[in-house]
Amino acid sequence: IELHSCGGDTTEGYAIYDALRASGKEITATVVGLCGSMATVVLLAAPKERRRMYPHAKLLIHAPFIPGYARDLDASTLESLQVLLAQEKARMLAVYVERTGVESEALENQMAKASWFGPEIAKARAKTLRYIQG
Repeated sequence: IELHSCGGDTTEGYAIYDALRASGKEITATVVGLCGSMATVVLLAAPKERRRMYPHAKLLIHAPFIPGYARDLDASTLESLQVLLAQEKARMLAVYVERTGVESEALENQMAKASWFGPEIAKARAKTLRYIQG
């Protein structure tokens, strides 16, 4: 698969990740442009040795959020959303840790930064991507 996506809905991202992992096919994932948010989870469907990234491609991981939530929120609703987001973050971290071998604390720090980074940083941090030289 070739990835150029800023991400999207977590439910759909996990559905793609699960379908790829369950396919029984040999998966190679190449980041050709941007790979952010849930697209990084899709990238992790490929085994470490089959993940690639072009020299000018960028990655972004961040804590889950609910975009544009536009309804009245009472304390109970806010508490429910807080629990939901904490569960989603834990699930995402579990996938990142399992599929990259990077410690949870380092991944949480990168998620908190929510900044784009290129292949050299990805390779140094996770040692899970192969840099494609031009």
